[in-house]
Amino acid sequence: MNQEPTAAEIRALQRKLARETASRKQAEVLLEQKSLELYESSQKLELAVAQLEESSAQNLIKLEFQQQVDALLIYFGKTFLNQQLDDVLLAKYVGRIKECAVIAHCSLTLLSDLNLGLKKNKFGCERTNTNEATKPSWNENTYSIPLVVNRKRIGVLSADIEPIEQDLEFIEKPLQLIADLLCGAVNRQHIILRNIESRKRAEESERATRDFLAMINHELRTPLNGLLGSSELLQMTQLNNHQQELVSNLSQSGEFLRVIINDLLDFSKISANMFTLLPRKFKLEALITTLKGIFETRAQEKSLQFEIKLRLISLPALRETLSVSPRSL
Repeated sequence: MNQEPTAAEIRALQRKLARETASRKQAEVLLEQKSLELYESSQKLELAVAQLEESSAQNLIKLEFQQQVDALLIYFGKTFLNQQLDDVLLAKYVGRIKECAVIAHCSLTLLSDLNLGLKKNKFGCERTNTNEATKPSWNENTYSIPLVVNRKRIGVLSADIEPIEQDLEFIEKPLQLIADLLCGAVNRQHIILRNIESRKRAEESERATRDFLAMINHELRTPLNGLLGSSELLQMTQLNNHQQELVSNLSQSGEFLRVIINDLLDFSKISANMFTLLPRKFKLEALITTLKGIFETRAQEKSLQFEIKLRLISLPALRETLSVSPRSL
């Protein structure tokens, strides 16, 4: 026969059961705490992964945008140096800006009085908002940059930015570089056009000068020929020595006037790179006599003394004969 447990054994079993129950509850509480901690850690890890993925995506967008801007600046930096600005080139420039990441729309508006030879002054999307700001500014998702050349506002470049969950400041500097490149191209175009206009004016002035000299040459040569012809006829008459000297001075003065007229023609030849010297041998004493005959009388009228001293020529042979262009001398 089985003996019934005693009261002491029952109490011992009850205490053991109570300890096991308490231990089980404590284990359950601990398990619940660990499960909660594990769940919270998992949530934090998922959040960190999501943030990392978002940050990586943002960095990829920034990197892609910067690479596209760099390629644009390099390509059009060379293009603007080799080509003049026209409607096709500006439209292509705005189109390449729009192709950059995060750029939804882009527009370029120039003043109509820039005299760049353009057929229109607006390029890109007409829906893009523009403003009259004097410095770069944001209007919601539109970033507008005023174009300034030589302290004068010539237009505005605007870009609509796609909605993205990150700071848009990384867009500002690249767009400013794009605007600066365009301003440099416009300034270069102005310089080229001014140089072309200056060259045209210089050519017109030179042409007018040549025409004027040709007219003056004709108008002066006609009466001069009559004067020299009359002088030659007068020399053929009976004259005393003083009269002969006066007529000789008259003829020589006329010849010098003809030299001056020829010098006017030489000026035109110099401008056309066609001028040549025609040296010949002549006696220096004859030139001195001619100069004295021309200027001594005028010097005496003003109570002056006219002298020609040849201190630089000591050899008699050089004094007698020189090979040079006497007219130019």
